Parts: sequence; structure tokens; C-alpha cells
Amino acid sequence: MNSLIKIGTLGALVIFAILIYSTNWQRKLSEKGIIPDQYRFGDLYNTSNLTRVKELDFYEADNVPLSQKPTKVRNTMVSILGDSFTGMGIDTSLLAGEENYRRWLNNDSFLTVKIDTNKYNVLIFEIVQRSLIERLNPHTEHIYFNQGIKTLEQPAPHTLSTVTNSPSLGSLGLKFLSAESVNQRIEFLLFNQKWALKWKEFKAELHADLFNRVVGKAVLTEDKKNMYYDFETDTTNFFSSYYPVKNNQIDTIVVTLNSIRSHYLKMGFDEVLLTIIPNKSLIFEPNRLNYNRIIERIQQHPDLEMPYINMHELLKNKPEFYHKGDGHWNNKGKMIWLNQVNTWIRTHAPAAKNQV
Repeated sequence: MNSLIKIGTLGALVIFAILIYSTNWQRKLSEKGIIPDQYRFGDLYNTSNLTRVKELDFYEADNVPLSQKPTKVRNTMVSILGDSFTGMGIDTSLLAGEENYRRWLNNDSFLTVKIDTNKYNVLIFEIVQRSLIERLNPHTEHIYFNQGIKTLEQPAPHTLSTVTNSPSLGSLGLKFLSAESVNQRIEFLLFNQKWALKWKEFKAELHADLFNRVVGKAVLTEDKKNMYYDFETDTTNFFSSYYPVKNNQIDTIVVTLNSIRSHYLKMGFDEVLLTIIPNKSLIFEPNRLNYNRIIERIQQHPDLEMPYINMHELLKNKPEFYHKGDGHWNNKGKMIWLNQVNTWIRTHAPAAKNQV
């Protein structure tokens, strides 16, 4: 009997260790309903536990219905190179291309496509506002080359190794083993059940009402009804809409965008279309602080070679197009983006290539 107890205890510890250190296993088990989905009410709710932003129908409000499939543009291939704003809730069949692909830059892999010169091949380059300075510079543009899209004729990407005295977990691809990540998963496994959430919600609402404090990395809007990431209002953080961006930083972003466009045109794409998605704070509270106009300064830059869709103008003053309990847009915002992208494709695809 003692041996069975020891074996059972050891087995339970092994399973618990796997769940703590493996994000993939945790994701798979949550998909099967064995453990609760950590983000089922939105990522901002997950960090704050405020019921005022809790979305009980989060996934229903996130996924664009497949009934919205557009009329296809013949002899056209569309590829998305983007982040989580186009990586989730948008099926590629909702694009107007006859062939459609997506590369979500959420890992170290890459997407391989076949470029057919008899078709109109367009790349949709999507990036959220908060990533502009961090991602679009000479030190990080290789991400869009080596971890972006490749053709069948290209060799697999490789990067030069560099020697450091003390490599970080992130540089080794082991960021999920960091103390912060492990602690988050332990808390999730132990305290993300219904009974625990009730207590966490009560405490979170009490702190917000009495002390105007929010648990986690989030900040309430001034009317206390919505929220977004705290760094979006931090004027010292370049993720923020209110960080004082210098003109030479805008120049660097534009040079990098032109470099990305040149790279994919040489690969065989006919055009690269830019779409910058505004931070949630810029939509909910555009006048909370002095907006740095980073989106407009990029799009209106005289040296920018990429054509663009002005998503800020389309989403301005429309908070209903973003989730309450999450930092991303909802399916309404995604539909605006899809309609604009599909219209652009129909307008710019050469007539000769569109013929049956």
C-alpha cells in the first residue's frame, strides 16, 4: 500500500511539474477542457480579475464568423505577416485571395510558400502600435526575414551565433522557464478554478473601488469601466502612445519598413501592404495624455515606400471594436480590417491576372 501511495504521489508530482514547465501541455489540456483555459475571459481580466471587464463570451466575440467569407479574387495569393492581432480569430479563408496564408510571429519558425509569377502575390504586413519601436529597427529586422516567410527555393534561415558571458533564458528560447512565467503558471493551476476566482474577484473589485488600485499589469480608464495594459500610459515606455518619439526614431522605423518591403519584393511578392493597429488606450482615451502621433508620422513620412491602410482613422473613437477584458480588438475590429484589406486587394490586383 505504501508503495502504491509513493508511486501515486510521484506520478502526481511529475504531472504537476510538466504542467508548470510546459506551456504546450497546459494549452492542450485546457483545449480539451481538462483544466480551465487561462485566457477564457481575456488577458486583462486574467491579470486583474476585475468583473467589470470580464467577458463571458470572449471567444464568441473574438472569432470572425466564417459566414463572412468574401468573394475571391482569382489568380491572387495573399499572405499575412503579423502578430497576435491577426494571429487569432481570423481564419485565412476570410481573405479575398484565391490562396491565403498566415505567418504569426509567435515562435522561431517560419512559413514556406510557393510564389507563382502568373498570380498577383501580396503580403499584408500587420503590426500593433506598441511594437513599432521595439521591432522596426536594424537590430531586429532579421526577425521578419529569418522567421517570416520563405519561398520553396530558399534555404532554411540561419543566424550567426554570438557569444555572451551570461546567456538569458530568453536568448536560449527558454523564457517559459523564467521564475515569473513559472510562478504565473503555478498560480493559474492552483487558483484559476471557479471557487478561487470568486475570492480573487471580490478582492480585486474592493481594491479598485476603495484604493483605486488594480492588481496586475493593467490600468483602469478614467471612468473606471474599462482597462488596458499599464505600459500604454507610461511616458517612459516606448510601448506607450505617449512616449516622446524623436524624429530620428521615426526615420529608423521607415527605413526598416522599406527594407522589409524590398526583401519581399525581391522574393517575388508584387506588393507589401502596411497596416498598423492602434493601441487600445489610443482608442479608449485618446486625450488622456499627449499622443505622440507615431502612426501618422510613419504613414505620412515622405520616404515611406509601403502603401498602407490607415487603421487608426478607421478605429478612432470606436471602443466597441476592442475587447473589454483583453488588450486586443474583437471580431468587429477584425471585420473592419478584413473589409479594408479585401477591398485593397480587389482594387490593386491587375485585371489581366484576375481573369478566369
